[in-house]
Amino acid sequence: MDGARLYVNLKTYQNDMTTFNGRDDILALLIHLGYLGFEGDEEEGRINSEEGEVFIPNCEIMEVFKTSTEENEWEGTFKTFELSKDLLKATWEKKEEKIAKILERFRNQTGNNTYNDEAALSYAIQLAYYVAQKYYTTVLELDTGKGYANVVYLPAPKYSDKPALLIELKYEKNADTAIAQIKRQEYPERLLHYKGNLLLIGINYDKDVDSKSPDFKRHTCVIEEA
Repeated sequence: MDGARLYVNLKTYQNDMTTFNGRDDILALLIHLGYLGFEGDEEEGRINSEEGEVFIPNCEIMEVFKTSTEENEWEGTFKTFELSKDLLKATWEKKEEKIAKILERFRNQTGNNTYNDEAALSYAIQLAYYVAQKYYTTVLELDTGKGYANVVYLPAPKYSDKPALLIELKYEKNADTAIAQIKRQEYPERLLHYKGNLLLIGINYDKDVDSKSPDFKRHTCVIEEA
């Protein structure tokens, strides 16, 4: 919307309005609907019709984009998305306190009944890490031979530089206990290919924590490298 262009690959588009496997498929649909212009790359003197750049073609359509994105109903969605990005970045940087604070903000968006056991906590954590889907494949309850790791994020080949994330959750215990369980039951042994680029993450939620302090947190987090 600032006049720039975006690269797009149209090869995966299924020519329907229901199958979307990524950003490019959505951009392809907008091209077919006339909301975006497309200019193919030139290869050996000919235009490649499957790869190129998309752009907003005229002022009238620009107004449509402005109107659709200025609606107040999207504000909360955008803020949640940005918060999830901050959470993932803090995880990569191993900032335990920041992770706990961000998880607290996600928790404040839900009712108390949402956090009533470890399974509910798992769903909440997956929601908080929503943007991780761009970089990772999510594996729930990974069988490690000696137990089940609650949530594991395995980096996609395109993002192999990102660390694998092994998350163990505890409810009304502590984050150190989660890390101890990971080590005791040798969860990382199932992820040998990620050794040296693996983060062990223990997250605990304590619903009965003393709330007298203005900066109290129900979440705690501990991270170790493996």
